[in-house]
Amino acid sequence: ALPGLLEIRKRTDGRTMTVYLGLPDTKLSNVDALLLTRLDQMKLRSIGPGRANLDNAISTLLPISGLSPITPVSAPDPSVVICIGTGFEPSGFRLLTTDYDRIVDGILHLPLSRIRIVMDPEPNRGMRTALESRVVKRIREQPVDPNSTKKPVTDVEVIDYAVGGQPPLAEVLASATHVIATADNIPVISMAVSMGLPVYIAGMERVSNELRSYYHMLDGRNLVRRFYPQNSRYSYMLAPDITGNIDEFSAIRDHDPWGTYDAQQDLSDVAEFIKERYIEINS
Repeated sequence: ALPGLLEIRKRTDGRTMTVYLGLPDTKLSNVDALLLTRLDQMKLRSIGPGRANLDNAISTLLPISGLSPITPVSAPDPSVVICIGTGFEPSGFRLLTTDYDRIVDGILHLPLSRIRIVMDPEPNRGMRTALESRVVKRIREQPVDPNSTKKPVTDVEVIDYAVGGQPPLAEVLASATHVIATADNIPVISMAVSMGLPVYIAGMERVSNELRSYYHMLDGRNLVRRFYPQNSRYSYMLAPDITGNIDEFSAIRDHDPWGTYDAQQDLSDVAEFIKERYIEINS
């Protein structure tokens, strides 16, 4: 999209305004308005402190989603949506097949009523094959323990966005009581947080560089938690959190109550910035 955007600007003799979401692979001043996330700013600061303060840029904590909080789903047992990313986030994470194993090992401890697995439209081919064999197959073929009161999950659905005819992602997320997302899936994390859903990051313990700082910031604002289900290693050592209950999906430590995020305010701020930039450019 970037070459086309710059060519349009050239052919109209600058009588258009170019807006780009994220960091373009070009000189930053070539774009009239940059919509950055806090993670993009962290990447720029790693190059040089002054690079993060640009006159033609505005930043939001999360990628723009345009979504609003929803009424939570009411269910006797959790209904989970697991969102798998492309397999790679250049700021500090690569999805491994062992991450799939940890997700399955974790959710099999939980009393779930439904699991929907969402696949990115452009995943690594090997990771797609591994997902089917190491996640979907294991969940569907989980052994039944006759001495356990926990019922095995029978409602397992795979939603592959590389295939047409799938429901809108926001609609899928709205069906969940809990969302588990791999650490490379930042756009989906933004959507789920904006909708006011509890979001748990799979692989969060392995993120590095700027991405580690970014998730530390989101965790500090109580917008996400590390996926670490109860009955995982060391979780038995925890005391109940301040709400009186252990979070079964993140029994790594005590937690403050979930925070809120106003994605609609982001839209208002961005719209105002673009209007100001337009006036400045055309004055």
